[in-house]
Amino acid sequence: MSFGAMYRASTGLLALGTGMQTISNNLANVNTVGFKAMRTNYEDLISQAYYSSGNLNQIGCGAKVNTLQSMFTQGAFRTADQETDLAIAGEGFFNVRHRVTGETMYTRAGVYTLNKDGYMEDPSGNILQGWRMSVPQPGQEAVRLGDPTDIKVASLIIPPEATTNIKAAVNLNADDQSAYFYPAQQEGGPGEGAGYAGAWNGAASPGLDVGAYTYSEPLTVYDAAGNQHTLMTYYQKNPHMENVWDYIITCDPGEDARRDQSGQLLLADQATFAGLIQKGKITFTADGEEGLSGGLIKDLEAQNLDLSRSLAAYADPPAPQSGASDPMRTAVIGGYYTGSPGLDPATGLEVSSPRAYTVSWGYKDPSTGLWQAADNSNPPRAGLTWEDDQGQSGFIPVSDLSYPGPYAFGSGLTITFDNQSGLPMTFGLPGADAVTVTAHSEQRVWGEASPNSDGYFDFDLTFAQSAAMLDNPPYPADLATVSQKVSLNMGAKNPFGAGAWQLEEIGTTQFAGQSSTTFKAGNGYPEGSLQRLSVSEDGMISGVYSNGRQEALFQIALTRFRNPWGLSKQGDNLFAKTGESGGGLTLVPGQDGAGEVLGNFLEQSNVDVAAEIVNMIVTQRGFQANSKTITTKDAMLATAIQTKK
Repeated sequence: MSFGAMYRASTGLLALGTGMQTISNNLANVNTVGFKAMRTNYEDLISQAYYSSGNLNQIGCGAKVNTLQSMFTQGAFRTADQETDLAIAGEGFFNVRHRVTGETMYTRAGVYTLNKDGYMEDPSGNILQGWRMSVPQPGQEAVRLGDPTDIKVASLIIPPEATTNIKAAVNLNADDQSAYFYPAQQEGGPGEGAGYAGAWNGAASPGLDVGAYTYSEPLTVYDAAGNQHTLMTYYQKNPHMENVWDYIITCDPGEDARRDQSGQLLLADQATFAGLIQKGKITFTADGEEGLSGGLIKDLEAQNLDLSRSLAAYADPPAPQSGASDPMRTAVIGGYYTGSPGLDPATGLEVSSPRAYTVSWGYKDPSTGLWQAADNSNPPRAGLTWEDDQGQSGFIPVSDLSYPGPYAFGSGLTITFDNQSGLPMTFGLPGADAVTVTAHSEQRVWGEASPNSDGYFDFDLTFAQSAAMLDNPPYPADLATVSQKVSLNMGAKNPFGAGAWQLEEIGTTQFAGQSSTTFKAGNGYPEGSLQRLSVSEDGMISGVYSNGRQEALFQIALTRFRNPWGLSKQGDNLFAKTGESGGGLTLVPGQDGAGEVLGNFLEQSNVDVAAEIVNMIVTQRGFQANSKTITTKDAMLATAIQTKK
């Protein structure tokens, strides 16, 4: 009688002992985040063979442990307290850089926090890996840069961004009437002169009287230093054209840091043009026109105030004074106003020629040199006579004494008159109410705007580099300024600069009903501080800032292995790749079979306690049976020995 049965039972004891260790390790890690339960796979040992009566007979030699296999089934999710608590829903492993060796390791555990240096690390100090995201240009999306690297939130501050695009769609009441009248034609003048822009006076407060517009809309812009400014867009129905509205874009004159051609700051003297940015017209379709319903944008025109081509003096001229030898009131308007353009010999560019004017009420007969209240027309016309410093002169008839202007000169000057006691005025009589003359340079000041490559009109802004610089006028001549170009989208575009305007889904309209704003949005923002991190399902880690911005910072990298069972456990919830596992494929979460990343969640251990208890009982029973085999075989041997006695 041999001892083979005892040896066979001992292999069972060894194998089942290992199985019990696996079960106990699973139960020990039942609360370990991301832990994957292990399973003991058994196999029999090679059988002993012998022949009897020509037949092959085999008897087993026991059992052994074949493999200890990790079970990569999905663990349950539980909500977590931090945005940086992460879980993987699906296949793949987080990549981390080992705190000591620097080697890339792999894990399903998603407990991460930011350390003092901004690195995103697990409780053992291993740093999560991901792609750094680019800083996109306005209107573009962030893209991944280079290879995965340490995820580090380096800055808690996001720098400001200047506004470059604004969309403002309004409905303008089709039943409204014109609020500000200007003549369609002015004798000797450049068409309609300043048009609706003539209602603006940057030297007054407010710059536009409440009765000079039908509807207004504030637009918020940010300069490159992050300072917030408010632009105002004013609308009024054109007094001379059907289905046409005028608009002007303005800023606070005290914030306007543009300079004229002479280098003078507009805001320094609070001049008439200070704060006036752009003027334009919106033409709407009539009902059925061009196959469209009425009230939709048909055409847009815009002109920008072109300070580089104007030598206008923006200071108010002296008050008119009575002449010593005649009762006419005379104002000598000093400074520079645009006249006939000429070429600058230094640059070869077309520039305006400077002129100074003397403006007098009444008519000066050039043949006699005598003044009179009106010219010799029949009936005689009241008006004003002007002379410039280049020897030219002219007479501007004033046909309606209740109309204060603007009146245009052939050389480019326009003037308006304001009587504090009201209109009509009595011209040319001693003791008449004092008259204030305000002069504007019109010719060459407005430049036609063409649509930009996106099909919208641009306008230029210039603000002081620091808003604090504007608090204590007078302003220094060397005031530091920052300029920006802004594109205004009213809901229609013309990207080719010719042909029909293309209507957008939301746009400016002319429908009956109260004027109102239907849509308003713009880019640009002030400086912001990091408030929290947000993680999306595609692994994008974004910073949420105090200025309302959400910026993509990093995208988490996941690695899939063809044979994850070949990974080597390293402790600290880490796996290392081996020759059996292969090199793995690093992927963006949610792509090519990689799982998605869940923020504010943790993946629990996939250990099934009930199943492990059952396995424990089965393993214990097997171990007990094997030990019983040994004692039984021992009893059999003892009986055999006793038989000999």
